[in-house]
Amino acid sequence: MKFWEIKNELNSEKAELLIYKEIANEDWWDEGLATPKKFNNELKALGGKDLVVRINSCGGDVFAAQSIYNQLKRYTGNVTVTIDGIAASAATIIACAGENVIMPSNTIYMIHNPMNLLIGFYNQNELEEVAKALKAVKQTIVNVYKMKCKDKITDEKLSEMMDEETFLTAQEAKDYGFVDEIDDENSVTGVLNKGNLVINSIAFNAKTFNNPDKILEIMHKENNMGNKSGIMNKLQDMVNNFSNKNNDDVIAKAKQEERERITALNKLRVPNNETINNLVDEAIADETATADKVKPYLDKIAENIGAKDYVQNMISDVNNSGVNNVLGNEDNNISEEDKTLSMLSQASKNYLKNKFGGK
Repeated sequence: MKFWEIKNELNSEKAELLIYKEIANEDWWDEGLATPKKFNNELKALGGKDLVVRINSCGGDVFAAQSIYNQLKRYTGNVTVTIDGIAASAATIIACAGENVIMPSNTIYMIHNPMNLLIGFYNQNELEEVAKALKAVKQTIVNVYKMKCKDKITDEKLSEMMDEETFLTAQEAKDYGFVDEIDDENSVTGVLNKGNLVINSIAFNAKTFNNPDKILEIMHKENNMGNKSGIMNKLQDMVNNFSNKNNDDVIAKAKQEERERITALNKLRVPNNETINNLVDEAIADETATADKVKPYLDKIAENIGAKDYVQNMISDVNNSGVNNVLGNEDNNISEEDKTLSMLSQASKNYLKNKFGGK
């Protein structure tokens, strides 16, 4: 399954590349160079149209990210990068391909050292070879960062920040040169829910981070400081300028718009769905969030939750049917895994029979 999506509307002057998932995995390399070539072909099909790369990703495969970075740098059209929530780890490599990188004021930028998963037994020489390889990979990442940041940061400082796994606010990322522009008009939302860190309606495994609560703290703090488009700020601006005789009408209109916004968001709630309803609460708290912006993400999340609930309901149906009591006389010799498979199999048969009349 692709971890990227390219949107190229016929009459639009710009195309979009969305990277909202983990960057690659084994699929990127499973077919040799087939997947990188497919990505390159999709870029070429844009015909040099200006490209907006939207990133909300915790990173992934550093080599896949380097491959995408190089292809974006060779792309003939103008490349703008917008960070839609978080750009962490390998995702920051891709972000550096942008001629102009834009971050809303409460998004997150994180850099750290490359890592390697080892399973098995290794002697000292083998581990030293792994360490040497990681050092070389780190230098390639530093090279990418330096090309973007230019003279705003030294190699030594970059290395130190990567050693410490550094989380940067938008302003800090701009100060170091990773980012060119801060977007104060838009903001993102974040919530920690049942082990998932949901950033701008995209769920990430919270175990990916050492301190997910710290990430939320930064996001919420920067959102409160940087959001200039919420109703409270609008009202404050009007209080500071009472020379306008129509202020009462403007205030009444602003309040009405806020009531309509909240009403539309509340309509997105799903009975007995704690995850969706918590996200709606977060959207209501974010004065810039509207139902039109939030609904597409909630629909995708609901689809995933629905698939999970369907399997759980299948198991529940089997439990209630009593099929567990007719697994045979050697019931004690059947593993829990086999029992579960049997339950799912029986539930699948029941579902197909009910849906298609037993055909």
